[in-house]
Amino acid sequence: MGWVLTGTFVTPASGTTVITTTSKGSNAKGILLWATHNTSNDTAQVETVDMHGMSDGTNDRAGMAFAGQAVNNTHRASHETACIYMFNPVSETATIVGTAEMNVNDVTITYSTFESGVIIHYVIFGGIGVSAFVTSENANTSPVSGVGFQPTLLFASSDGAAAGSSSEQAFLSLGCSDGTDDWTCLTYRGDDARDNMGSVLIADHLAGQRAAEFTPWEMGSIVFNSDGFSHDNPNADSVRYLFLRFENESCKVGKFTKSTASAPVSQSFSPGFIPQAYGMASCNNTSDSNAAGDENCILAFGCYDGTTQHCTLTTTELNDNTDAHQRSNDAEFLELSDDIDTDGVQSSATAQAITDSTPEVEWDPNAASAVHIGYWAIEEILTPEQEGFQFRQDDDSESGATNIDAQDANMTAIREVSRRLRIATDYIGDPPTTQLKLQFRKVGDADSEWEDIS
Repeated sequence: MGWVLTGTFVTPASGTTVITTTSKGSNAKGILLWATHNTSNDTAQVETVDMHGMSDGTNDRAGMAFAGQAVNNTHRASHETACIYMFNPVSETATIVGTAEMNVNDVTITYSTFESGVIIHYVIFGGIGVSAFVTSENANTSPVSGVGFQPTLLFASSDGAAAGSSSEQAFLSLGCSDGTDDWTCLTYRGDDARDNMGSVLIADHLAGQRAAEFTPWEMGSIVFNSDGFSHDNPNADSVRYLFLRFENESCKVGKFTKSTASAPVSQSFSPGFIPQAYGMASCNNTSDSNAAGDENCILAFGCYDGTTQHCTLTTTELNDNTDAHQRSNDAEFLELSDDIDTDGVQSSATAQAITDSTPEVEWDPNAASAVHIGYWAIEEILTPEQEGFQFRQDDDSESGATNIDAQDANMTAIREVSRRLRIATDYIGDPPTTQLKLQFRKVGDADSEWEDIS
């Protein structure tokens, strides 16, 4: 079955980073990475960096947007052969460049450029029936092809910067699609004195750009096919894609509005199945009309795999070239704020244990604003576990029949006398809608065929 593993690591001064996957499974297929430029958790640090990267073990892509603590200090940059890419806009040099290798029991990050101490967040996808492919679109092409399979989940990131180059406009989008529903976070920081910025999460689009100084575009009408997907936008450029296919598990992308109730308050969402992992993103917007050049620029992203939750948040204040801040948190699922420096974290979500098809997060604190939030989720395929068995006499109804012995006790019987066998099966969460099948074969005969008991 397919599996998902999330977590964080800190970049080394030398050597490699090895992420062991055995707690979830083997055969990693793809990885999505993101980072701010934080070197400590749960602390607002100056500057705003949003880095997104992806790899299938063969193909690597990354891009980033930056806003510093000075006038005209905004940049964006991309890389076509790395899945981790940090760029110093002052020196205009790369500080961290890394590629990924997918192994049986781990993912190994190898660096060609080092900066130690930076916290990197990741989601790894792997297992039986899972496929991954990474590519990019640089020539306004639809359909995007050459994937080799029909995806069930697609992540996209765009900064509009040509590979290996740097530009002084810092716009960046992050989105995902399940082929039916999609959303994207659009962010923009102009290259002037911070009087031209904005950010917004919108539904029904996978990527886009709302920069006031450029032709705006939004990629919609996403249709998956057997070799990739098609879209409706001829202006799309410099978009990176992580294609995923889960043969056995369902994938769902959706959007909802944050609760405005007083904290602490639990809020559920409904992907339609019990998820093994999910992620959320937001620009802290309450309207789809933002990103018009007159708003703060905000981007929040977090993930949870049933065990580990972690998130990042960046805010850049309009008309203030000394107010760009970023946070990394390895104990919360999602943090939201209009301005980290002035307001702190206004809303913070902790993912609760997953027990059914309506997973919950708890907001504490919780600002009274109906913020738009996008999510993606991947189904947990529940494997039944035999809890016990019991032999019974064939002497009454199901409820009235006599037990021959205690639960899990073997029995000896002649074949001419009918006996009943009751099996107790455990599941986590909701039971399956399909009927289970019981089979038998002769003890000690490994070559005998399993036969159904009807």
